[in-house]
Amino acid sequence: MKNKLFHKHIDLKDNSYFLDYVQLYFKLPIEDLKPLEGFNLEDCKIWLKFTANNISNDISRSNVQGVRVLQDKLHYGIKFYFEGKFFRGINIREDITRLKKYTQKYYNEILHHQYNPNSWEINNKKFLNHLCGIEFPKFFVSRFDIAQNCYKKYYPKGLENNNWDTYCHSGIEKSRNCVDTIFNDRRSQKQTGYTVGNPKYVTCKVYDKMYDKEEFALDHALMRFGTYKFWRREWRIQKKKIKSLKINHIEEFLLLKNTQVQKHVISSIRKTVDIVMANDSTSYNIFHFTHIDRNVWQSLKDDSINLSKRVKLLISGRHAQRKAISDRKVMFWDGVANLVGIANNYRHRWTQQQWIQCVDSLLKEPDRLEFIKDSNSHVDINKVKEFLAHIKYR
Repeated sequence: MKNKLFHKHIDLKDNSYFLDYVQLYFKLPIEDLKPLEGFNLEDCKIWLKFTANNISNDISRSNVQGVRVLQDKLHYGIKFYFEGKFFRGINIREDITRLKKYTQKYYNEILHHQYNPNSWEINNKKFLNHLCGIEFPKFFVSRFDIAQNCYKKYYPKGLENNNWDTYCHSGIEKSRNCVDTIFNDRRSQKQTGYTVGNPKYVTCKVYDKMYDKEEFALDHALMRFGTYKFWRREWRIQKKKIKSLKINHIEEFLLLKNTQVQKHVISSIRKTVDIVMANDSTSYNIFHFTHIDRNVWQSLKDDSINLSKRVKLLISGRHAQRKAISDRKVMFWDGVANLVGIANNYRHRWTQQQWIQCVDSLLKEPDRLEFIKDSNSHVDINKVKEFLAHIKYR
C-alpha cells in the first residue's frame, strides 16, 4: 500500500536532533551609510575592528566556550561562530533557547558600540555623528549543523561492510561539487566515517565519535551526552539551502524552537541528502519508503502530520516584517469595506439597537473610514452614505 508518511514522518522522540554548529553574520549597512555626510570606508573598517575586538575580548574573559568572533574586512561585517562546545542541550529546543540568549547579548553589544563608537580613532567626525541614526540589520544565518547520535548499543553494525543506504536528490548527484567519500582508520582499516552531498549546499556525514580528532571533543560529548560511544549523523547546511528554507535571518531561525518548524526543516534536509544505517528503526527509514505493509502502517499512521501550510504561514509571517523601508507601501485601512463586511455577516444577528450604536459610533468617528488619497486627506462623505444605505434591519 502507498506510504502516506513518505517524506513526511520525522521522529523527534526516539532519537532527538540537536544543533552542533551555527555561523551568524552581521553586515554593516554600507548602502544606507553612503548618503551620510562624511561617509568613508576606512572609518567603517576602524569601527568594525573596534567592535569585533571588544566583543571577542569580552567572550575571552567570560566562561562561555565555543564562540569565536572575527571581522570580515572584505565585505564589511562581523562573523560569529557558535561551535560544538557552545551547545549543551540534547535537543534543538534547548539549543535554540541558549543560542537566542547569547545572540541577543552580542547584538546588544553591537548596538552599544553604534551609540558609543571609538570616536578618538574615527577620521571624519561628521560621519560619526550620523552613525547612530542608521537602523542596523539583525544577524544573517550563514551555516548551521543539525545532528543526532546513533548509540552503539543500538547500532552495533555501524558502517561495516558498506551496509548503509544513501538517499540523494538528483540535483545533488549531478552537481560537480558532489562528494561521496569513505573514511578509514589507517591502522585497523576500519570504516570510521562516510560523507555524501554538495559541500556548497547540504552534506550528510556519519562518523564514529571515538575517532573525532577535535580538541576536547570527547570530553564535551561525555559532558553533554554522558558518553562518546556513538555514531554521529550530521547534516551541514550552507547559505543557499538556508535561504531556500526561509530561515536565513535570525528571527526565522529561532523559530526552530517550534516542533512543527523543526519537522519541516529536517524533512526538507533529509529529502536533499540522507544516510540510512543498517540498524535504523522503521520510524527513521520509513521516511524514504514509497510503499509499506499494513502492519507497519497501522503502528505509524497516527503520527502522520501536515507540515506545509502551518509552518510556511509561521515563517512567511516573520519574513514579511523585514521589508526595507523603501519597499514598503503605505496602506490605508479600508473602514468602509470592513464595516460593510460586518453588515453582511451580522445583519441577521444584531438588533436594531445594536445597529443604531454602530451607526452612532461611525458618525462620531468618521476618520476611521477610508481616506481619499489627496494632499488634504479628507474623509469621503459619499462612502459614509453608501455604508448607511447598505444597512438593512431584519
